[in-house]
Amino acid sequence: MLSKWKKEAVTGLPSVFENDTAKKRKEQKVHEAELDEPCAQIGRLTTRNERLKKNPASELFTAICVKRAYR
Repeated sequence: MLSKWKKEAVTGLPSVFENDTAKKRKEQKVHEAELDEPCAQIGRLTTRNERLKKNPASELFTAICVKRAYR
């Protein structure tokens, strides 16, 4: 009886830990996906900010062109 339990434990225990590892990987991927959009937005805003520092009129010109395009 004990030898049967030991045999089942030896064959079954690695799968218990693999499932936990796979679950952690999946959670990590979800977490990374949640961070992708805010990081991309930070990059866009940083680029826009740098462009405005160099030429503030460029943003005004772009806004006027966009308004005219949607009329």
